[in-house]
Amino acid sequence: MAQNTSLRDISVKTIAAMIARNHKHLEFDIYDIVEWTAEVVKNTGVYESFVQFKDIEISISDKKALLPCGVFRLLNIYFNGCKVNPGAYYADDAFIHLHQEQTGSLKIDYIGIKTDDDGFPMILDTMKDAVYWYCLTKLYFEDFISGRMDQGRYAYMENKYAIAADKAKGSFRYFSRNDMDHAAAILYNMLPKIRMPKNLD
Repeated sequence: MAQNTSLRDISVKTIAAMIARNHKHLEFDIYDIVEWTAEVVKNTGVYESFVQFKDIEISISDKKALLPCGVFRLLNIYFNGCKVNPGAYYADDAFIHLHQEQTGSLKIDYIGIKTDDDGFPMILDTMKDAVYWYCLTKLYFEDFISGRMDQGRYAYMENKYAIAADKAKGSFRYFSRNDMDHAAAILYNMLPKIRMPKNLD
């Protein structure tokens, strides 16, 4: 899980701000940017903005505990300071399910999606251009289909995305295809729909 610490992580809000500044007439939700970021992850097989979380407390209710948003891989589970045996629970994408009734809380260690202070997912700076151009192809697709944008301009955006995606693929590859699909699925489901203000900086 080692990461190259010389690379910088940026929030998807940075991508949204770039689009809002450069294309002031476009309206979109931040959720759209998160979803399209997930699609770029699936398309390129690149996502490395994971961090390790330790001793995160989650409450038990009715033999289950709700996992935090963004969990990629559970590492350890503790109850009353003792490590929980893997045979005593099972986990799905949303909950840890305990086989016996317990009260109180669990503490967990996990690998998760890195987020900014507002809970929006982070990506490596090396993915920024790929996400930016992919988002533009999505935002201008209706204009292209309806004839309001000519084929040359749309092809230009597609080409810029292809070049940026190839560059992102050449960075690092620590994870399998299944891991990338899992990371993309987490990104798809991380955030509620929030309207992105056009004056975001």
